[in-house]
Amino acid sequence: MRQRLEYSFSAIMDIHAYQRLNFRGESSFTYRRRLQAFAIVNRFQRASNYIYVADQIVTLGLISEFKQFTPTSEIKLQND
Repeated sequence: MRQRLEYSFSAIMDIHAYQRLNFRGESSFTYRRRLQAFAIVNRFQRASNYIYVADQIVTLGLISEFKQFTPTSEIKLQND
């Protein structure tokens, strides 16, 4: 029973995807902002739910795209 419960939870949403996708070691605020910006650009539903967004990135195989993604707000700050 326990294995089935764990499997069904991981099939719904992988909380560890959120932890694994923080390759840059960013602060929580910066990382969540980047997740949300990526979700908006890629038109994910529930862009404000960072655990859902991380799960969708892994599920859809967009990990390499997310690694390369830099929100336009960060680009503007770097150029100033």
